[in-house]
Amino acid sequence: MTKQIETATVVANITVTGSGSCIVTSQYIPTSPVTVAWTCTTGESSSDVALNLSYALGVDPYVSAQYLVSSSTDTVILTDQVARANDTSLNIALADGTCTGITTAATSVSTLAGSGITNGYCTLDEFKAYLTVRGGTSSTDANDDTVIESIINATSRHIDNITGRVFYKNTVDETRYFTPEDPAIVFIDDLVSITSLKVDYYELRDYAKTLATTDYDLEPYNASNKGWPYTWLGLNPLTTEYYPTVRKGVQIVGVFGFPSVPDDIKEACLGIALNLYQSRTGQSSAGNVTVTGAGVVIRPTDVPAWAQVTLKKYQRLI
Repeated sequence: MTKQIETATVVANITVTGSGSCIVTSQYIPTSPVTVAWTCTTGESSSDVALNLSYALGVDPYVSAQYLVSSSTDTVILTDQVARANDTSLNIALADGTCTGITTAATSVSTLAGSGITNGYCTLDEFKAYLTVRGGTSSTDANDDTVIESIINATSRHIDNITGRVFYKNTVDETRYFTPEDPAIVFIDDLVSITSLKVDYYELRDYAKTLATTDYDLEPYNASNKGWPYTWLGLNPLTTEYYPTVRKGVQIVGVFGFPSVPDDIKEACLGIALNLYQSRTGQSSAGNVTVTGAGVVIRPTDVPAWAQVTLKKYQRLI
């Protein structure tokens, strides 16, 4: 596992006092991009500006929640708080705000790529706490961290395969296409939010007609209140529009997936991952264990019975 590091080099000679402008972009910051301003004073050098900027980033609630901020001579450095999948969008952009003297730098440098769990349904720390409570090694033991991350990744993807859906959401809008079987309804992939809905009435694949939000209903109606995604779109009975029943007749741009990982899916991930982890040493955390006359341990199914019930509840039938 590796914590990602991003470095921005500051080139500055402040000739007019004012504010500098820094824009931090990151898939792990919910409000990304984040703009941070700080005071630059006439006479400040590159190292002065870098140090003051690091202070400003260090107290920003959005940036500091995800990254450790430091500076070294004329550089500003963001180090990921946790080891996780590499964020190729991570960037630190610098420019003058109301001050004069900062050389504009639109891009920063990826000093070290991150690695870790990708779209996992529990974190490394959550697993280690779960393991410790059940008699495992101390959660501060880092010897097996890479193995545990691999197991959590494998377990999460197994859950995806069993349920036919994913329990994370894409971080940016995605375009997907659907074929309605009825002019009044279209079944879709799990959807968190919708940016645009377009239809192809004449099979030209131009999606020239954009439906207004008053033309359709996101269904089930109260899905978001229950932490569930929307799974189909109905029509407002007052609209004159319809869903064309042709291949790829509907285009949706939006955020797909689950709003957040459900608590019982997280528990299922922890339980399955624990069984897989302990099976490496002939242990198991659930079910009956059979020991043969020769002393060979036969472990139970890696997916505990209660986890199977949980996953069945979430299975998509289409």
